[in-house]
Amino acid sequence: MSNGNKKPVYISFATQKGGAGKSSFTVLAASIAHYLLERNVAIIDCDYPQLSVANMRKRELENIPKNEALKKLAITKFSEHNKSSYTVETSTTASAIETAEEIAFKQKNLDYIFFDLPGTVNQSGILNLIQQMDYIFAPLSADRTALESSLSFLLMLRQFEEIKSYAFWNMVDGREKTKLYDAYNKLLAEYNIPILETKIPYLLRFRKDAIDYSREGIFRSTLLAPSYSMLSESRVGYLCDEIFEIVNK
Repeated sequence: MSNGNKKPVYISFATQKGGAGKSSFTVLAASIAHYLLERNVAIIDCDYPQLSVANMRKRELENIPKNEALKKLAITKFSEHNKSSYTVETSTTASAIETAEEIAFKQKNLDYIFFDLPGTVNQSGILNLIQQMDYIFAPLSADRTALESSLSFLLMLRQFEEIKSYAFWNMVDGREKTKLYDAYNKLLAEYNIPILETKIPYLLRFRKDAIDYSREGIFRSTLLAPSYSMLSESRVGYLCDEIFEIVNK
């Protein structure tokens, strides 16, 4: 299932709030697409100096061979899916599109390239890079200050007509009243900002990387497919179903 020589779709989980989980969603969506949906993907990590995705890949390459359970799991998974790991490259915001084009030239069957962007529009070159995205998915939290920042970001995207942008609720506390989200959804509707149906719950245990492997299964990993049970309980699987239905239209 590849796109031949077509340009891969450029996707980013973007926000102007730190700690919103954009790097985690980038890895999860890329791994679901690549390892479970048989799509061909790459990630370009532009979020300097954190470089969360690139550093995750580095930690996994260093630590998985040292963990017998993970090593056996990796061998089994690669055998089952008959698929090598996807590319993770670092780049500056100014050079990210050039990097993407180089990757796409070398890997002519790429379907998606995910960009992990910096959490601020003040970084040099970021607006030009944002303008090149085909789809942006913005995680929101039910915090007034954070929501105002995210709303400003989503409204800023309006100047780029080529970009299709969507919001979704993240870190949802089950104790929060439904009426609160109804009110915020009404506000977003007034600005004609589409919001996905899936809400991602606030669950600390789903922040574990592959090297924190337990019997619960794999969640965030650039080298291993996430476990179906973890995807279901975290609702990330349902979120990605929505996302890829939109992207593949």
